[in-house]
Amino acid sequence: MLVFAIAAAALALWRGQARIEPADPWQEMAASEEAIVQLGPALVSLREALGNLRLPDTRARRSFAERIEVVDIDEETEAEVLAVGATRSSLPASPEPARAVAREELDLWRGLLDAVDLFEHASFRVVRGDLEEGPPRRLWTELAFGGLARRDGHSAWIRGRLEVTWEAAGDLEDGSDSRWRIVAWRSGDLRILSVDRPLFADVLAEVTAPRDAARARRSIHEELVLELLLQRRGASTAAISGPLPHPLFQIPSFDHHPGVSVCDIDADGHDDMYVMARWGPNLLFRNRGDGTFEELGAAYGLDVTDHTSCALFADLDNDGDLDVFLGRTLAPSLYLVNEGGRFHDRAAELVAEPLPAFVSSVSAADHDGDGLLDLYCATYAASVTNDEPPAAWAPLLAADDARELERLRASADHHAILDRSGPPNVLLRNLGGGRLAPVADSALRLFKNTYQASWADFDDDGDPDVYLANDFAPNHLFQNDGSGGFTDVTDSTATADLGFGMGASWGDYDADGRLDLYVSNMFSKAGRRITGQLADLDRRFAGMARGNTLFRNATPAFERASGLAAPELLVEAAGWSWGGQFVDLDNDADLDLFALSGYYTAPDAVARPIDI
Repeated sequence: MLVFAIAAAALALWRGQARIEPADPWQEMAASEEAIVQLGPALVSLREALGNLRLPDTRARRSFAERIEVVDIDEETEAEVLAVGATRSSLPASPEPARAVAREELDLWRGLLDAVDLFEHASFRVVRGDLEEGPPRRLWTELAFGGLARRDGHSAWIRGRLEVTWEAAGDLEDGSDSRWRIVAWRSGDLRILSVDRPLFADVLAEVTAPRDAARARRSIHEELVLELLLQRRGASTAAISGPLPHPLFQIPSFDHHPGVSVCDIDADGHDDMYVMARWGPNLLFRNRGDGTFEELGAAYGLDVTDHTSCALFADLDNDGDLDVFLGRTLAPSLYLVNEGGRFHDRAAELVAEPLPAFVSSVSAADHDGDGLLDLYCATYAASVTNDEPPAAWAPLLAADDARELERLRASADHHAILDRSGPPNVLLRNLGGGRLAPVADSALRLFKNTYQASWADFDDDGDPDVYLANDFAPNHLFQNDGSGGFTDVTDSTATADLGFGMGASWGDYDADGRLDLYVSNMFSKAGRRITGQLADLDRRFAGMARGNTLFRNATPAFERASGLAAPELLVEAAGWSWGGQFVDLDNDADLDLFALSGYYTAPDAVARPIDI
């Protein structure tokens, strides 16, 4: 997002001019980032060497110069008990000065590797880089290391930082023939968190039939992506032979992601699971009550095909059983009513207007205090509306909404990164008897790209307020006035948190009786690295890459309690984060945080060893 926008422009400038001598910060940044990209194969070889429990192994040794200045790690500290089955220790950097070591004699991190049985995964990533023009041309880097290992039957999460200096061999500008060799390796402290066993384990194969497990694990989208990428090999999407599954097909899932919902579909007291699909039929796993599941989507009328992003199960018609609202992306959403245990689409009879497409999430709250659950559809089409002409996406919107979105996109307030317009969110008021009607004049009819709406009574006045996590725009906090109307209090509460809002969760983390707010955003080492080098860049961009935010409710405003360094609470650096949640994982009566992260992992057949 932000990183790609800045880096792509800068690297294009660098590559488009022959042998530029960096003369301004943008060119210097572009040269540094170009060099960092070229480190990809060497970083992969270091990771693979750890898999062989030798650092370096034969292949990785080629990434080192003939002699290297080395600061290795010291002996492991005594383990500190954190809880039952959990300990913390460290492998500090050696206090001895750097020593010169011949490449063939290198044997790094032996104190760690001798204690490890195997690495389940490991990575080296560039946090910062500083290119020295030389000669010789050198690149100083700060690397972040992270790995999950098994040792003595326990799981160990190992993290740390190190400084590595690289020297260029060959012409840096010639592309494929360029090579970098490590001339200095200065280990920092490695921190180790060990647990007797993971909190969770994958038991899908044990709790359902092999065919159902295979269907649950299958990703039709991944299969399509691999097929298209293998065909493309540098061509545009339009040049791919064969039909696309949809005119608005996209490789990443950020516009059209699927989801999972938990419900008790048959009111037997056991949790069932509804698994949605971007392509293909949705799956319903009914809990048999003995810890096993059977797939019964078709039997319940819930095997809806394609485009489902979210499902909200609730008794919307107050008849004592669960109905379901299916939010969909490239098709209108569905309102399925439970009629004797089977679900039927009744949107045409029960909803005053066509249901929205481009729905990213749906939430329920009694916003007007009439005792009936209302629905709120958050919508998202950031990429589609930015990359495609209106003729491609307007048919999925009401005519008036399409015209309004075109007007907003052409206005002076629209900014592709800082304030991008999107399709309107939709508040559906429950009229009783299962009937729903859009609230046309609601302040919640926001034309942004909203991933999630999170409801809570943050001001403790007895009615639900709502926080909207928006991508490519400031977030919004709306205060309920008690009669179903809403006031935008974002500025007065200091909760805009401009960035790439991808989730929000309410919880009283400090037990002061007031609800606090955790917002999922994007932490990007590349974004922080790039924006930190550009003094003339709008500083809002730097803030957009700093990660998640924990807001403490200090009524009437909120205070940012999180940060990237102590004494602030260290809950921001959660990668490309989605839908972080407050939850008491260890049953100790206080709230922990679970923050998901990730964007897109390329299939092995088309993956490239590049880390930005």
